[in-house]
Amino acid sequence: MQPAKAKIHFSADIAEYIKEKIRHESQKLRDNPDGSVHFEADVAGTKDFKAWIMRWGAGTIVLDPEELGNEIHAETLEMLAVYADGIE
Repeated sequence: MQPAKAKIHFSADIAEYIKEKIRHESQKLRDNPDGSVHFEADVAGTKDFKAWIMRWGAGTIVLDPEELGNEIHAETLEMLAVYADGIE
């Protein structure tokens, strides 16, 4: 992924954790009336950033860039396939 402005929505139940630490020097946070938080940062699309977003599971929605959202979607489908039949 080329450098891009990442826009991530974090649900209210994890918003306080997101606000505790600076994840990226360019980050901006905006509180939403429902307690959720909107995160924006200029990122280079590193695996580390993707892993950080996935850490929060279903409490996140990648709003932008679309490519990052697609990568997380594909990884989630792969995980679902692994667990769909159970672990032996």
